Amino acid sequence: MKHSMSLAAEPFEMLKNGSKRLELRLFDEKRRAVSFGDVIVFSKLPERSESVSVKVTGLLKARTFYEIASIVDPSCLGYPEAEPSFLAERMREYYSIAEETANGVLGIKICLLDR
Repeated sequence: MKHSMSLAAEPFEMLKNGSKRLELRLFDEKRRAVSFGDVIVFSKLPERSESVSVKVTGLLKARTFYEIASIVDPSCLGYPEAEPSFLAERMREYYSIAEETANGVLGIKICLLDR
């Protein structure tokens, strides 16, 4: 299955250059449809004029972004030296604590297809 998602400029560039290999999202209705082997096309915000395709190589489900950030190597999120609290706080730019609590979270392990 093929999915479309958007990314802010900084995480998009990290994904594009291969330094970001795990994408964090809410485990909402849209992400519940994501499965191992699916393709995701990420578009760069705000214009969405640039995109990159990835293959889903794994899925990590958790209650909170902090929980996922505590069990993964931070370099796979594009921040080699970051603490879990920093990574969880970064997600507050996109999702509220209420959304996180209501849905849980998903770590989508990815590999680039556009190299």
